[in-house]
Amino acid sequence: MKGKNRFIYMYLFQNGLIYIGQTFKDSGRYGNPEAYRGQAVYDALISQPYQKRMIRKGLDAREADFWESFYIGYYGSLNPDVGYNRTQGGIYESEPYEDLRKKIPNAYGHRKLSLYAKKQKARRRTIRE
Repeated sequence: MKGKNRFIYMYLFQNGLIYIGQTFKDSGRYGNPEAYRGQAVYDALISQPYQKRMIRKGLDAREADFWESFYIGYYGSLNPDVGYNRTQGGIYESEPYEDLRKKIPNAYGHRKLSLYAKKQKARRRTIRE
Protein backbone atom coordinates (compact mmCIF):
# COMPACT_ATOMS: atom_id res chain seq x y z
CA MET A 1 0.00 0.00 0.00
CA LYS A 2 2.95 2.28 -0.67
CA GLY A 3 1.88 5.83 -1.54
CA LYS A 4 -1.71 5.36 -0.41
CA ASN A 5 -1.44 7.62 2.61
CA ARG A 6 -3.84 10.44 1.65
CA PHE A 7 -7.39 10.97 2.79
CA ILE A 8 -10.40 13.19 2.11
CA TYR A 9 -12.07 14.94 5.02
CA MET A 10 -15.01 17.21 5.74
CA TYR A 11 -15.39 19.90 8.39
CA LEU A 12 -19.00 20.50 9.46
CA PHE A 13 -19.44 23.89 11.11
CA GLN A 14 -22.01 25.00 13.65
CA ASN A 15 -23.40 27.51 11.13
CA GLY A 16 -24.22 24.62 8.76
CA LEU A 17 -21.45 25.31 6.24
CA ILE A 18 -18.91 22.66 5.22
CA TYR A 19 -15.36 22.42 3.94
CA ILE A 20 -13.91 19.49 1.96
CA GLY A 21 -10.16 18.91 1.77
CA GLN A 22 -7.43 16.34 1.33
CA THR A 23 -4.20 15.76 3.18
CA PHE A 24 -1.45 13.25 3.89
CA LYS A 25 -1.71 10.90 6.81
CA ASP A 26 -0.02 12.51 9.83
CA SER A 27 0.66 15.80 7.99
CA GLY A 28 -0.72 17.87 10.85
CA ARG A 29 -3.15 19.71 8.55
CA TYR A 30 -6.27 17.78 9.57
CA GLY A 31 -7.78 19.62 12.52
CA ASN A 32 -5.04 22.26 12.73
CA PRO A 33 -6.58 25.72 12.06
CA GLU A 34 -3.18 27.38 11.58
CA ALA A 35 -2.62 25.25 8.47
CA TYR A 36 -5.49 27.16 6.79
CA ARG A 37 -4.29 30.71 7.46
CA GLY A 38 -5.13 32.91 4.47
CA GLN A 39 -7.99 30.68 3.28
CA ALA A 40 -11.73 31.43 3.50
CA VAL A 41 -12.23 28.61 5.99
CA TYR A 42 -9.64 29.95 8.49
CA ASP A 43 -11.94 32.40 10.30
CA ALA A 44 -14.59 29.71 10.70
CA LEU A 45 -12.06 27.24 12.12
CA ILE A 46 -10.90 29.64 14.81
CA SER A 47 -14.28 31.21 15.66
CA GLN A 48 -16.82 28.39 15.92
CA PRO A 49 -17.15 24.74 16.85
CA TYR A 50 -16.89 22.15 14.09
CA GLN A 51 -16.88 18.42 13.58
CA LYS A 52 -14.25 16.55 11.60
CA ARG A 53 -15.21 13.62 9.40
CA MET A 54 -12.89 11.45 7.38
CA ILE A 55 -14.76 10.65 4.17
CA ARG A 56 -12.33 8.40 2.29
CA LYS A 57 -8.87 7.11 3.21
CA GLY A 58 -6.05 5.01 1.80
CA LEU A 59 -5.69 7.02 -1.41
CA ASP A 60 -2.74 7.81 -3.64
CA ALA A 61 -2.25 11.36 -5.00
CA ARG A 62 -4.28 10.81 -8.16
CA GLU A 63 -7.18 9.17 -6.32
CA ALA A 64 -7.14 11.91 -3.67
CA ASP A 65 -7.35 14.61 -6.35
CA PHE A 66 -10.28 12.84 -7.98
CA TRP A 67 -12.24 12.21 -4.78
CA GLU A 68 -11.64 15.70 -3.36
CA SER A 69 -13.04 17.26 -6.55
CA PHE A 70 -15.89 14.75 -6.56
CA TYR A 71 -17.00 15.50 -2.99
CA ILE A 72 -16.68 19.27 -3.42
CA GLY A 73 -19.05 18.96 -6.38
CA TYR A 74 -21.32 16.39 -4.72
CA TYR A 75 -21.90 18.47 -1.61
CA GLY A 76 -21.88 21.76 -3.54
CA SER A 77 -19.33 23.34 -1.19
CA LEU A 78 -18.15 25.85 -3.83
CA ASN A 79 -21.48 27.57 -3.26
CA PRO A 80 -20.89 30.18 -0.50
CA ASP A 81 -24.34 29.33 0.92
CA VAL A 82 -23.17 25.74 1.44
CA GLY A 83 -19.43 25.71 2.08
CA TYR A 84 -16.06 27.39 2.39
CA ASN A 85 -14.34 25.76 -0.59
CA ARG A 86 -13.21 28.33 -3.14
CA THR A 87 -11.47 26.01 -5.59
CA GLN A 88 -12.56 22.74 -7.17
CA GLY A 89 -9.75 20.91 -5.37
CA GLY A 90 -7.66 18.11 -6.77
CA ILE A 91 -5.86 18.92 -10.00
CA TYR A 92 -7.77 22.22 -10.16
CA GLU A 93 -6.36 23.37 -6.81
CA SER A 94 -4.55 26.37 -8.27
CA GLU A 95 -7.54 27.75 -10.18
CA PRO A 96 -9.55 30.33 -8.25
CA TYR A 97 -13.28 29.92 -7.87
CA GLU A 98 -14.27 32.71 -10.29
CA ASP A 99 -12.17 31.22 -13.10
CA LEU A 100 -13.87 27.87 -12.61
CA ARG A 101 -17.31 29.46 -12.91
CA LYS A 102 -16.37 30.73 -16.36
CA LYS A 103 -14.97 27.38 -17.50
CA ILE A 104 -17.58 25.04 -16.08
CA PRO A 105 -21.18 25.91 -16.96
CA ASN A 106 -22.50 23.73 -14.15
CA ALA A 107 -20.59 25.58 -11.44
CA TYR A 108 -22.35 27.56 -8.70
CA GLY A 109 -25.19 29.62 -10.06
CA HIS A 110 -25.82 27.39 -13.07
CA ARG A 111 -26.96 24.13 -11.54
CA LYS A 112 -29.33 22.74 -9.00
CA LEU A 113 -28.09 22.32 -5.46
CA SER A 114 -27.43 18.79 -4.25
CA LEU A 115 -29.96 17.31 -1.84
CA TYR A 116 -27.44 17.77 0.98
CA ALA A 117 -27.01 21.46 0.06
CA LYS A 118 -30.78 21.99 -0.01
CA LYS A 119 -31.15 20.46 3.44
CA GLN A 120 -28.33 22.60 4.83
CA LYS A 121 -29.78 25.77 3.31
CA ALA A 122 -33.22 25.00 4.76
CA ARG A 123 -31.65 24.23 8.15
CA ARG A 124 -29.84 27.58 8.22
CA ARG A 125 -33.03 29.40 7.20
CA THR A 126 -34.90 27.73 10.09
CA ILE A 127 -32.15 28.67 12.58
CA ARG A 128 -32.20 32.33 11.49
CA GLU A 129 -35.99 32.64 11.86
